[in-house]
Amino acid sequence: MKVKEAKMREKVVTQLIAPEIVCDGCVNSIKKALSNINGISKIDVEIQTKTVTIEHSPEITKEQIFEALEEIGYSTR
Repeated sequence: MKVKEAKMREKVVTQLIAPEIVCDGCVNSIKKALSNINGISKIDVEIQTKTVTIEHSPEITKEQIFEALEEIGYSTR
């Protein structure tokens, strides 16, 4: 019996702070903007801590993430 070994792609987790996050509308806007980037597999936005946690492929740069958020009006740290 042959067993196929599934190769798991390496994932990177990037976490940043976006001080302008204040409501569910912000959460939805951020998730929508980031979901347009191929290679992002998970997006978590926390209103209370104003943090965005993104799980993505190593090909995605922080600059791409920052740019996508800045285009919709969110500064990042």
